[in-house]
Amino acid sequence: MYLPAERGISRAYLERLLSCHAVQPAQVSDHPNDPLLAPGITSVDVVDADGGQYRVTVTVQHRRDAEQVLHRARALQQSGGTVHVQQIDAQP
Repeated sequence: MYLPAERGISRAYLERLLSCHAVQPAQVSDHPNDPLLAPGITSVDVVDADGGQYRVTVTVQHRRDAEQVLHRARALQQSGGTVHVQQIDAQP
């Protein structure tokens, strides 16, 4: 996922924030399609991307978990969220 960089929010802070958000059991979100609340997430990595964005990479345990993350991220994008979704890699 690509998120717009916001002034005052560092890459390291965003990575810690999203990583903690993803591993919280029974977490409540402001959005029903929050991709970080899908099951099986093992890590969230944030790197700088071109154009004032951060690239957020979500690693999961199983393919079905990846499909749910991707489905939720696309639904979030379609609902007007400020996220751009791109599937980078899929392992069998």
